[in-house]
Amino acid sequence: MVHGFLSPRSFAVVGQNLKLVEFDLMRLPEFIGVDLLNDRSYMSPEHYCNTLTMRSDLYSAGAIIYFMATGKDPSYPGNRIVLDDTSVSPELSAIIARATAFEPSARFEDTEDMFNALKRLRGDEDDREEGNPYVSSFAK
Repeated sequence: MVHGFLSPRSFAVVGQNLKLVEFDLMRLPEFIGVDLLNDRSYMSPEHYCNTLTMRSDLYSAGAIIYFMATGKDPSYPGNRIVLDDTSVSPELSAIIARATAFEPSARFEDTEDMFNALKRLRGDEDDREEGNPYVSSFAK
């Protein structure tokens, strides 16, 4: 399932958990192709062609990670996110750059692939081989 409109406004902190909100709204026909809340900074380039895939949401997730790391909306001249904040480590910048690659085929394969890259950055083990049920549920 593709959300299509992920941005920092798509999430709410509930207790100590981060929850995805407004997901049911995205499935309503009247919202297909609508620029909800005008958060273009987080929309994938293919969003404008109405050819969304899971990798479109990975683009948005990369842009959200940039926002979380810098406190700034990503700037994207020519539909490319510019990683111009020196406070972001080169390793995290590489993850953001891959997630927000212009071509969907250059992005992470799936959510599990991106999740494991972030876990490796944090120093955790890769869960792909272990079949972590939490990762698997996000990847499907």
